[in-house]
Amino acid sequence: MGTRHWILGERRSNGELSEWLEWRVEEDLIVGKDAAKLVKRLCLLGELWVPAPECVLFRGEPAAYLRLLPCERDIADYAVAEVDGFLSGVSGPGRWDRRQVYRLRRFVKKRIAKDVVMDAREKGPPGSQPLLGCVMYELHPYEVPPVPKWASEVDGVEIEFR
Repeated sequence: MGTRHWILGERRSNGELSEWLEWRVEEDLIVGKDAAKLVKRLCLLGELWVPAPECVLFRGEPAAYLRLLPCERDIADYAVAEVDGFLSGVSGPGRWDRRQVYRLRRFVKKRIAKDVVMDAREKGPPGSQPLLGCVMYELHPYEVPPVPKWASEVDGVEIEFR
């Protein structure tokens, strides 16, 4: 068996494939759940970003990102299948540069103003709450705390893609 090789998704402007695998929300919305069991099964395989527990994400928004360390194809297939099994209401994986979903709040109305989806390497909008959290990084597991209650009180949210 050789090392993993994925030929999914879009190429960057320089022609290279992204090193990230992305899952996107396909249903009207999904709700994040605790990733502790998933992380135990995938520990030491790479870096994983998932929605915070109880966090609501909407159609078209990124739902998870996985970047695997170089490994055998059967191990890579196992990791992708585990993430697929953990998520529901999503499509993927596909090759994309990692993006983050930021939630902005209308403080006067105590409601969500909008979600902004943008390149994760860029600084998020002021006063925003990031919705995807890193649960595995540099071979270490991490716990993603639940989002504040206001971030899951969704009603007529606008989504902005940058």
